Amino acid sequence: MSTTVFQEGFHRGEFLVSEARGNRSRDVGTIAATSISYQSGTIVSFVVATGKYTAYDETSQTANTAAAVLYDHADPRGGDVHATLITRDAEINAQQITGLPTITPQGLATALTQLATRGIIARGA
Repeated sequence: MSTTVFQEGFHRGEFLVSEARGNRSRDVGTIAATSISYQSGTIVSFVVATGKYTAYDETSQTANTAAAVLYDHADPRGGDVHATLITRDAEINAQQITGLPTITPQGLATALTQLATRGIIARGA
């Protein structure tokens, strides 16, 4: 008899340790269209030229500053989508934060430091 193991993705907001009262930690933003979908806990950058968010990419010239963390799954493969973002005053579980598959440990550490300047503090890093 074989056993099938299912790998479950992160649930909405599962990475949050704590956040500010009410909706102070959250904002809604536009996620730019791309060829991949993002899971809850994905670090995103704000691209000033477009006014939209995209996945943090340490090698990009326009998306290399971490600005927020996706609260829920976002699938912009069919075009821009609106998404809830954690943009300030929150504690997050560093073990449940993610980026593009190409993110390096140094890139992740840099992103977490950048998020800390916005009041998003990583715990368990």
